Amino acid sequence: MSTITVEPELVILLKALNDQTEIRDSEGQRVGVFTPQWLADQDRLIDKASKKLDMAKAKRVLAAERDQGITTEEMLKKLP
Repeated sequence: MSTITVEPELVILLKALNDQTEIRDSEGQRVGVFTPQWLADQDRLIDKASKKLDMAKAKRVLAAERDQGITTEEMLKKLP
């Protein structure tokens, strides 16, 4: 991957972005796409977690334990 250094004014604009954003030149030509670091980190974590999740097991547990839980109020009453 290549690296570029940007002016502080552009850093302020980029840090304010909340999603992937196309970057275009003054003629409207697409230069590339900017992804905020927090979003890239989040995507990596989700990908990592999904690889560890056994969806078949999760569905079995959900089916077996459905309607066996208690409400928050019931749990709070059990606390000392």
